[in-house]
Amino acid sequence: MNLLNILAYITLCCFTVFFQLRADEDLVNIYGKIIDSETQLPVERAKIDIINSNKIVIFSNKNGEFQIDSLKKGDYIISVTASGYKPEYRKLKVKGSDKVEVAISLNPISYIYPSVVVSATPYNSIFQELIEESQVLSGIELQKAISQTLASTLKKQVGIAIRSMGPTPARPVIRGLSGNNVIIKYDGFFNDDLSATSADHAVTLDPLSANRIEIIRGPKILLNTSSTLGGLVNVINDGIPLNLPLKTDLNALILFESVNKSKNAATGITLPFAPLVLSGNFTYKNSDDIAGPDSILKNTDSEMLNYRFGGSFINDEVIAGAVFNEFRSEYGIPGGFVGAHPKGVNIEMLRRSIDAKAIFHFHSPILDNIITKFSRTYYNHIEYESNGNVGAEFVFRSINLSTELNHHNFSVFNNGTLGLYYNFRDNKMGGYVFTPDTRHNSFALALFEDLIINEHYLQFALRYEYNNLNPEYHNKLTSIGMIRNRNFHLFSADISIIKEILSGLYIGVELSRTMRAPTIEELYSEGPHLAAYSFEVGNPDLNAESGWTSEFLAFFKNKNIFASLNLFWYEMQNYILPRNTGDTNYAQLLPIYATFNLPARILGIETRFDWQILSFVSFNSSLSFTYGEQLNQKIPLARIPPLKLVNELQTRFKNHRLSIYNEIGSSQRRVDIYEEITPGYNIYSTSYQYLFEIGKTVHSINLSIENIFNIKYFNHLSRIKSIFPEPARNIKILYKILI
Repeated sequence: MNLLNILAYITLCCFTVFFQLRADEDLVNIYGKIIDSETQLPVERAKIDIINSNKIVIFSNKNGEFQIDSLKKGDYIISVTASGYKPEYRKLKVKGSDKVEVAISLNPISYIYPSVVVSATPYNSIFQELIEESQVLSGIELQKAISQTLASTLKKQVGIAIRSMGPTPARPVIRGLSGNNVIIKYDGFFNDDLSATSADHAVTLDPLSANRIEIIRGPKILLNTSSTLGGLVNVINDGIPLNLPLKTDLNALILFESVNKSKNAATGITLPFAPLVLSGNFTYKNSDDIAGPDSILKNTDSEMLNYRFGGSFINDEVIAGAVFNEFRSEYGIPGGFVGAHPKGVNIEMLRRSIDAKAIFHFHSPILDNIITKFSRTYYNHIEYESNGNVGAEFVFRSINLSTELNHHNFSVFNNGTLGLYYNFRDNKMGGYVFTPDTRHNSFALALFEDLIINEHYLQFALRYEYNNLNPEYHNKLTSIGMIRNRNFHLFSADISIIKEILSGLYIGVELSRTMRAPTIEELYSEGPHLAAYSFEVGNPDLNAESGWTSEFLAFFKNKNIFASLNLFWYEMQNYILPRNTGDTNYAQLLPIYATFNLPARILGIETRFDWQILSFVSFNSSLSFTYGEQLNQKIPLARIPPLKLVNELQTRFKNHRLSIYNEIGSSQRRVDIYEEITPGYNIYSTSYQYLFEIGKTVHSINLSIENIFNIKYFNHLSRIKSIFPEPARNIKILYKILI
């Protein structure tokens, strides 16, 4: 026996004696039930294990019930696993009672992916539990919301708006922030495309194959980006399987929408050959021009093909896998308004990627695992004028590498991550785009920790990031300034503290220092962008975007109610903002958009209230409001969404669900100098869901009617609102089968 083993043995003995001396403390009995999150039926033979306790493993009975006797007060981690379900980990706080009741929902493998992908931790902290309540779409809620684009799928979520230029290039906006302040990932990999750079560029990601969509804010976001302003949208689609199913898992989905006569189909398969797992997915979409309440918007048709195939090797020590993904899309951008190409522009887009991931488990007292990821992407985007000429072409190749070390709980630390990240992108431009070809390298080191100190739940993160942007020609004086190599050193930090002040009532604060390097387009653009209907002018002298953010958090949850309140205040010294200057480039008759560093203030409120009125009736409501101001000129920031209120009343009877939605948007009169005022609106929608089984297959049918009364209304963040309102009444039919 070596010295390390002797020390470990002595430590174990000391802990044993210590806990024996505390044996006279009050003991608590735990009563629980395990249910299927989709069918709400009990799960028999689910394995329940209290990780940080010496309790024996127990199993749920035929009613899904289990009991743990004589548990001491304290904080515990419960692991729940069952055949055909994703593992579930819960933080359990035992105090102040001789009886604790818990209910845990298990997610079928075909539907939902555990949050471990984002958090890289073996269980959920109180932060993640609150996020699960308010910022996650999964299961039947995801099926009810699914639409053709990621943005339209998320449109009812609190704090979310949609930037659009027609139906296809829609992109989510979080708290009035878009572009590179909103990061989009899938399975933890960056969704490398150019959707952040311009309103006409679509997101190369298919929501039809999603099993779960998460919106992540707070300190954990610094593991992904140096900016804490907007947020992270992570789409879980299981491209690289991380679980070994007991049988072949096959699912298929079809979706029809009336507003653009869209036809969508998706199918996926997972094949277990222990210890190997193979997976594949195929999606096809086709849609015609979109209809408004009183007209059809020409040149908004689209076609998309997305497929991927991958596989993994899985055992107790390592999970290693890779996936190949190809996304092809053709879609139109309409014309007919000021600055637009008369007959619109057509876009062809290709994104091809190879992603690989390896998770090395150590089963040690401190180090949990090491996760390494590699991604290589090729992206090609061509914009055609109506006569077939190439107006613009964007091509890049990128490489993303990361290594994350994740530890277990020890001392006051629950879990944490130390990450190293490297990103490279080689950008090339063609057509009438005069932005220089540029290479962008970035390196980052980040630390994230989740801990408890005196019943205060605390998360903090630190990130250092170095960015180098190297254009093809150096020290060249142009009409926008000196084109040259730029280097940026970014230091970001974020801390969040939550405390339970009453039973079920949590309050907290968050404070962060945020920084972001300018993009290639923000620095070096100079020329027309026909599909965006703008003449874009960069600023090679830009400083890094920087500022401070603060937020007040409050949550209340009990058996029937979940309520949340977020008040945020962003004070930016160097906010990067592209603005309409009011000038026109008369050679192309395009409005000139220039990029500036401006002092800015962004503040707002988000609320959510979920009430289980009766066992079969629930009511949900959310409110989002953002206020933005340019501090130097004391004028409103451009493209800030108006107040939005969403209400839902839902009834459920056995496997039937009926929902009625009401969405109210206020008018937006606080606009930038050359921005249009947008009137308010009040629309209603409804949805019906039916879940049933035939043999060993599970079927679901979703029927939705959006904008029931065919109201004519406008999205303030739409670049084409001067000629076209939001879609007319839309009937959606979705059918999904799991085998």
